[in-house]
Amino acid sequence: MAAREFHGSETAAHEPDPMLPAALGLIEAISIFSVLSDDERQALATSATPRSFSAGEEIVRKGSALDSLMIIKAGIVTMRDGDDEVARLTPGDFFGEQGSLAGVEEIHTLQAVTRVTAFELDQKAFAPLLKERPELADELAANLAHRENAAMGFRFQPAQPEHRRLDLLKRIRSIFRICPNQSVS
Repeated sequence: MAAREFHGSETAAHEPDPMLPAALGLIEAISIFSVLSDDERQALATSATPRSFSAGEEIVRKGSALDSLMIIKAGIVTMRDGDDEVARLTPGDFFGEQGSLAGVEEIHTLQAVTRVTAFELDQKAFAPLLKERPELADELAANLAHRENAAMGFRFQPAQPEHRRLDLLKRIRSIFRICPNQSVS
């Protein structure tokens, strides 16, 4: 009987995660991850943790920072500035990269409009990828600068997004201890 129980638990430990295909599909659809190999995207998906938020639940308040990137699998999240809705995020969209990757506070409050299911990717999931793939830090910094500019109604002057991108790139490199000229050894 003891051998049978051991065999059963061993089998259970090797069963594939039923959420893995959904996480991988979302990761593959996000352009900033296009620089990653299939194996690297698979590793990132494997480290994704499912999270859910109830309708009306505040996910993060303006001025705070999330320590994980969240990819929406199902549901709707609103980005609010006070009582004003700035944008809505839907399945396939992501948020939290400002805090988790660049140490920047959220410029909007994020709240679940409906029940939301998301995949959470923390800093530990990104650390090896960013160290091995410095170009991913560049992509993330450019995306952050663009999203900040869009959130402000594209009010930056033409040179400001590039300055902001460089500032964010510096922050990402600092958090993950990436040298500007680092390459895979």
